[in-house]
Amino acid sequence: MTREATPRPEPRRLDDPLLRVEDVTAGYGATTVLQGVDFDVGDGEVVGLVGRNGVGKTTTLRAITGTITPRSGTITYEGSDITDLGPEETVQRGIALVPEERRIFGGLSVRENLELAELGGADGSFGWDIEEVLDTFENLANDQTAAGSTLSGGEQQMLAIGRALVSNARTLLLDEPTEGLAPYVVERVVETIETLRRQGMTVVLVEQNVQMALDVCDYVYVVENGRIVHESTSSALAADEETLNRYLGVTLDGTVDH
Repeated sequence: MTREATPRPEPRRLDDPLLRVEDVTAGYGATTVLQGVDFDVGDGEVVGLVGRNGVGKTTTLRAITGTITPRSGTITYEGSDITDLGPEETVQRGIALVPEERRIFGGLSVRENLELAELGGADGSFGWDIEEVLDTFENLANDQTAAGSTLSGGEQQMLAIGRALVSNARTLLLDEPTEGLAPYVVERVVETIETLRRQGMTVVLVEQNVQMALDVCDYVYVVENGRIVHESTSSALAADEETLNRYLGVTLDGTVDH
């Protein structure tokens, strides 16, 4: 039996959003994944997209970055329409994606991966330099000549985030950054996101770890069946047991109902 979704209240509309995704429909081939996705992200916000597997969160990020082109709807960034731009053009606008699969260059060293991302980055003042990244991620600094393919999963995630940071991005899209990582590495990811917030960077976070998302995000959108079905501040969602259980299978004691 298909669960009947609760009608979503009117979405928030910011006066001057940095990023606006408006009624976007998208998918792959004959399959439609996003069915009118609609949300705003403010400048300097950390915003979460949370939901169960396969509901359209990653597809939303791909539509923003131009990896796929929406079938309908509009995506605007800094007031300009970027709906039909490709990945290279969105990077030049200052939007960097850290994909779930990381996509570092396994045959290049840690430093070479960072140098390559720095060369291909956008113009602007938001990016970190390579030394700042290495100061933040000590494991990378300790072995800058190591090939990407020899790094642990956590180190590869740190390098993937570092590559995005040196690309001079103003907005960072993180797709499942804590997937498969040890708790101490998750803590480092959280610390990095909090540092980025203090520096004024905008972050859109797709995350299965609901508690982590609630801890670091200012505002959260819940995705189900290719639509936004709930939105609120993180603190409001953390106190909303019915919504947590209904859409995320999470109880207030932190357990997950599979």
